[in-house]
Amino acid sequence: MVPAVGVLALFLVPFIDRSPFRHFSKRGAALAFMTVLVVTMVGLTLIANVPTTELSALQFISGVWISVNQLPSWLLHTSQVFPLHWICRGLRQALLPDTFKVVETGGQWQLMWGLIVLAAWCIVGFLVCVRSFRWTRG
Repeated sequence: MVPAVGVLALFLVPFIDRSPFRHFSKRGAALAFMTVLVVTMVGLTLIANVPTTELSALQFISGVWISVNQLPSWLLHTSQVFPLHWICRGLRQALLPDTFKVVETGGQWQLMWGLIVLAAWCIVGFLVCVRSFRWTRG
């Protein structure tokens, strides 16, 4: 909210300034930039407040909100298929002390498995993109 107020204040400065050499009509590029910035900030704020059930469910089972050790084993194995589980595990390994690895599944960070899963998602995503999107010569 505070950045939005600051940007809005910057947007209004050309209209408040009464100097004849600083007229708002002479600042078209600056006003266009500030208008796009304010509209983008408002739009992104509105979009961010729209809950997405699928993403929330994926965050829930991937260890963003709760420990994955509290999940049933079938749900834990399901979450390990998605990259978010391994991204969260990698972030925990990077940001937490090494003593925290005992609360991870298997008592280890298992970063090699994370690398394999993330690489598989990248390769499959690349193949899907190559297959789906084609350049057309026109």
